[in-house]
Amino acid sequence: MSDDALASARSAQLVFEGKATAVSARKQPSEGPGPAPGFEYNFFEFEISRTWKGPSATPRTIKTAMNSAACGIPFALDASYLVYAQIDDQGQAYAGLCSRTRRLDSAQAKSDLEQFAAVDGAFDASPTPAPHAPAPQAPAPQAPAPLEDPQERATSHESDHEVPRPTAKPIESRGCTVSRHPGGDKGSGWLWALVFAAAGLGTRNRAKRRQTNSRPNS
Repeated sequence: MSDDALASARSAQLVFEGKATAVSARKQPSEGPGPAPGFEYNFFEFEISRTWKGPSATPRTIKTAMNSAACGIPFALDASYLVYAQIDDQGQAYAGLCSRTRRLDSAQAKSDLEQFAAVDGAFDASPTPAPHAPAPQAPAPQAPAPLEDPQERATSHESDHEVPRPTAKPIESRGCTVSRHPGGDKGSGWLWALVFAAAGLGTRNRAKRRQTNSRPNS
């Protein structure tokens, strides 16, 4: 279905259904408003049955050129029409052949009325846009990783490759634990005194035995 009817209704200032009941010819004043001053017009009186757009008044007078060469509409008396009209500065409604005005029993007028009914006469209402899905949100930017301090990196590298130092182990001697550094432990002095005393006693005993063995038997 074409939307030309709705577009024409939006651009028109007056849209109605009505029957032409009377006509009179008048001349446009030479000093008056409107196009072609001094031009002759027909003024048709309509009995309005339904107003689709514009002020509702009946009867309504429609001005149109006297001949079709000047875009005048040859309304037939007692015929009903779907009229698309404009209103001039003096409040006078006027229509022409380019206004989409048609007899009410024509196929085009019937199609136009179907379109009017589909929108309930809301010609100037903007179509409701279809809802759009929300756009996906971009992930929040992550903070950059802190730069590593070169000095800390070098220290960490050295600690990872540090060779463990050997620790001093005690020397075991005949069940007694003796330090590697004699004299370093004050509590072990008595042990060394016993060792030296035993060594001296053994030396004296050996010397006595040698002297005893060297004497001649009597």
